[in-house]
Amino acid sequence: MTYIDYANRYWRVARANFASNNSAFLYFFLLDYVNGLRWQQPFRCPTALITGTFHISKQQVINARQELVKLGLIIFKEGTSRQVPPVY
Repeated sequence: MTYIDYANRYWRVARANFASNNSAFLYFFLLDYVNGLRWQQPFRCPTALITGTFHISKQQVINARQELVKLGLIIFKEGTSRQVPPVY
């Protein structure tokens, strides 16, 4: 899939399921992040980086992440510490 394919996929799913703004922020942040990694997957991304970038709480990130998982847009594995961040 290309970057634009992933973007289009998000909008198709989001429109049909009334996805939240935070889920859009998170999805496109992760899309940009993995693009910067040259699509190396799976990848780790610290939650603190996301909260700092969007000025949202950790709970809001958790809720958005759960929404994206429920919609089938991402796969997520919980991190174990600040030194071992979540895997997407």
